[in-house]
Amino acid sequence: MKQMTLITIVAIFLLTAVCLAVPSAINFQGNVTSGGTAFDGTGEFKFAIVDDPNTPLVSYWSHDGTSVAGSEPSGSLNVEVASGLYHVILGPDPQEPLNAAVFANDPVYLRIWFNDGVNGFQQLGPDQQIVSTGYTLHALQAENAEDADTVDGMEGSALEESAEIDADIAVHAGNASVHHMKTTSFTELSDTATDAQIQNNISINNGNLYALANVGFIGIGTESPVYKLDVHGDLRCTDGIRMDSSYFDGVSVGTAGVPSTSLSSSDKNGIEIAGAQGHGFYVGRADLDGLHANDTGGYGVYVGTTANDGIRVENAGDEGVQIQSAAQDGIYIVSTGRYGIFVQGATTNGAHLITTDASNEWGVYTPDKIYASNHTTKTISTHVRNMGARFLEPGDIVSIAGGFDENILGEDDAAIIHIRKSDHSNAEGILGVVEYRVAVHEEVVAQEDGASAVDRSFRFAAGPIRPGDYLSVIVFGPTDVKCGPDQEINVGEGLTVDDAGRIRSLRKTEVNGIMIAENVGILGKAVEDANGSGTIKVFVNCL
Repeated sequence: MKQMTLITIVAIFLLTAVCLAVPSAINFQGNVTSGGTAFDGTGEFKFAIVDDPNTPLVSYWSHDGTSVAGSEPSGSLNVEVASGLYHVILGPDPQEPLNAAVFANDPVYLRIWFNDGVNGFQQLGPDQQIVSTGYTLHALQAENAEDADTVDGMEGSALEESAEIDADIAVHAGNASVHHMKTTSFTELSDTATDAQIQNNISINNGNLYALANVGFIGIGTESPVYKLDVHGDLRCTDGIRMDSSYFDGVSVGTAGVPSTSLSSSDKNGIEIAGAQGHGFYVGRADLDGLHANDTGGYGVYVGTTANDGIRVENAGDEGVQIQSAAQDGIYIVSTGRYGIFVQGATTNGAHLITTDASNEWGVYTPDKIYASNHTTKTISTHVRNMGARFLEPGDIVSIAGGFDENILGEDDAAIIHIRKSDHSNAEGILGVVEYRVAVHEEVVAQEDGASAVDRSFRFAAGPIRPGDYLSVIVFGPTDVKCGPDQEINVGEGLTVDDAGRIRSLRKTEVNGIMIAENVGILGKAVEDANGSGTIKVFVNCL
């Protein structure tokens, strides 16, 4: 079991110190480690205030009111921990109220239990004694303050009749040093203390604005702020919002409206929207880019699962979606309820895809079939395996050797045909022309359920094509084919292979005035005359 400790503990015991009838709170900060490493994430905590750190007889308070004689409370609080550091406010609703009567006892200690989600709850040590600051609530009840006509030389009327003084206020030479003050409007403070210095807590309009001293937290609509600015309600900015730096999410939206479901992310995101009843991200009009991702270490745009369109562009004056450069996939869609990509109308190309790969792999990659009412292409290739005894090079003619490999890339993948270099003896089985060597490429990809899987595909590989290697073969379209330097080939002639494995014209014989070509395997037709260069442009499988 890992050992969990509370190290370098920093306890800031600050009380709201309003009137006695209002429950008070303690702000507590600490540092927790698990197994000698600073904990990071959401931890479960339990808190109790006891009379003795060794053999407690009394639990004066616990966050859920269940602790007895220093025992572990039943319930727990979820608290965010960043690099071991955490902050929690003890006493606000719905916790057990933390009243001044707790501190009428002397001494008192704060006891803490922690669960890192792996090792279960363990008591952290040592218990922390709550010293003088915690007793402010009990000691400074200033019961006569609300009837005072003057405060340190200032007439009470200068503080407005509606001001309620719960503790001591000192005013010196026009500058107010406020220790504990409760007022009902901004004007009551601004009219009388223009250069106010808040040394402890200030509550304005019964907690609508609450400044937490020494911790740096300000709450609007809450008396228990846990962030630098904690707003419970709507926030409106006329000049935009700028985030220079954020340890967690730059902008985090839990839910907008009443979404059917929500899912938060453990990553530190620029913008996180856990759930939205309408659009997660909506741009009504943008003169430039609706969404511009300049540089990302991962995905430019990531869509996990969508019931309808993953990305929908109603109207674009230029490109609907433009991707300048992607280290991996330009667009990768795990799952969609309808179309992965749907283009309603495009004035030029529905999809224009250019890769930076030297062998142009792949403008579009799919292990599935492609359906099109009209298909225009330069060449069509297939992947095969060299099972002959000779090395192969681009431009070599190859024939079917018999046999095939299955499930090389996956269970549903097409069979990989065995081939060997062509010559006159196997010309009947001519398949196509060698393009280049390929090898199996593996990539770990995310699945719809959050798991990962290995995706396998053939990719270009440099080097000679040895026996047993995989390769790409052009089976349709124009390509360069090896030709003997003394071969006489004319444009349009049908072509086959000679005994040396090079291309030659089909032999023809005239019978009763009819020209009959030899009955042999045909590679295609010559696109140009042979010029003695060693290669000739051929349209493969143009019969």
